[in-house]
Amino acid sequence: MFDRIWRFVAQRFTSEPRYVESSRVATPQRTSAGLQVTADNAIQIPAVWACTNYIQQSIGMLPWHVMRKTSDGNETASAHPADYLLWKRPSPEWSSFQFREAMLHWAMLWGNGYAEIERDQFGRPFALWPLPPWRVHVCRDPDTKELFYEVDSDGGPKVELAAADVFHLRGFGHGPVGVNVAGYAAQTFGWARAAQLFGATFFGNGMSVSGVVTNKTKLTEEGLKLQKAQFEQAHRGPYRANKTFFLDNDARWEPTSVDPSKAQMVEVHHFLIDEICRIFGVPPHIVAELTRSTNNNIEHQSIEAVQRCLT
Repeated sequence: MFDRIWRFVAQRFTSEPRYVESSRVATPQRTSAGLQVTADNAIQIPAVWACTNYIQQSIGMLPWHVMRKTSDGNETASAHPADYLLWKRPSPEWSSFQFREAMLHWAMLWGNGYAEIERDQFGRPFALWPLPPWRVHVCRDPDTKELFYEVDSDGGPKVELAAADVFHLRGFGHGPVGVNVAGYAAQTFGWARAAQLFGATFFGNGMSVSGVVTNKTKLTEEGLKLQKAQFEQAHRGPYRANKTFFLDNDARWEPTSVDPSKAQMVEVHHFLIDEICRIFGVPPHIVAELTRSTNNNIEHQSIEAVQRCLT
């Protein structure tokens, strides 16, 4: 009753745009490494897969209950309909563990995990249906200042859901919407993906073509531009690296590239694993990065991880 009176008396003078966005960093169409990074293809990086898999499974196996405050402390509200959905089965097609994994995975990479709350005729929660975050837009009504969710449907009109009908697991952010982690960490993920592809193409193609082309006969300016364009089109980027190129006009190829061992590719991979672990807050030894691990520092890292969970 007091809350309703307070809402009636209180007034808000500031306004926000219809589509609420918490990210001020746009996801680059193509990173400096030459690759586009999204929340979908970032999971192809083994360290990203390991970090997200560890977090979502560790939290997913914990008991999720609706709690009620009592004079003696807190107790599980097992009779509440939402408790059954979170603890046992959110819907006929999803188990509770699968639901938690999906929501946490979306919250870690996309910044937000959404689920529609289906209600029965009495308004009680009946089921939770996960909504892919790329289909959901968080909006704010300009008149009431209340949040609502706009969901893209397959080939049909957009569906608007009230905030009370959406289970929203928000990741880190400064507003009602969590930031897209893949967008903020795009350069790191792109670097790791490029290093991964470079190693694969090096062994797949078996040659390195970085070097100098010497033409024994003088080419015109247009001829040099054409030769350069052909080289870039054939070899630029991680997907085209280490391919064989055939020269004409009595030209000679002088390779000058550095082999992966001298380029410290193994060291780069270890460094990128540490960088990705920092992004997700996962100790490196959790994802089997044991290069600098000892029994002593692993023990301390495990204690710190437990303390973070308890706080």
